[in-house]
Amino acid sequence: MTYRETQINEAFPVAGVDNESQGFRDNFSAIKDTLIQAKSDIEDLQESRLDISSPETDLSRNTVTNANLKGVSFEFNAGGNIVASQNVSYAAGSYHVYTIAKVGPSSGSPVELTLSNLPAAGQLAVIRIHLYGNGTEQFFSFNTENVGDFYKDPNWPATLSVTSATLPKIFEFWTWDGGDTVYGRYLGAFTAL
Repeated sequence: MTYRETQINEAFPVAGVDNESQGFRDNFSAIKDTLIQAKSDIEDLQESRLDISSPETDLSRNTVTNANLKGVSFEFNAGGNIVASQNVSYAAGSYHVYTIAKVGPSSGSPVELTLSNLPAAGQLAVIRIHLYGNGTEQFFSFNTENVGDFYKDPNWPATLSVTSATLPKIFEFWTWDGGDTVYGRYLGAFTAL
């Protein structure tokens, strides 16, 4: 950003004196250059500003510091029915709800849910997966697209399956190394109060 406003001679032209035309040209040139630079800077600000009128603003993983967040929510992904193995994309939200509704014998190969699009190393990613069944026992498993190390908490079920279409099983996963190491916690099989 280079402005030439200091090159504008505010005392020019002098009243009652025959002023040189070069002084006019110098002032107009400095004013024009400063306006061109200001226009460019304003356009840059309009392109890079945080647009609060837009339903979605990409901060390109820049860090926001010293912020007070109030009334913040997380992106929810109503993923619908799952009939075959598929990715669970972090980019689509941090809370996913699915119904496993595999066609055919439920005792066959499990539906594999692969955590994908995790942020780069050095950024914490937390994702929760909320699963329903379709009334028959449906088996599933979890993986990551990086095929890294997967650690489970002590409450992790020996067999991963879900039956109920109304009472979910919920799992939470997190990583800070881009998915090379993923930690999983079984939050439970939830029932109505």
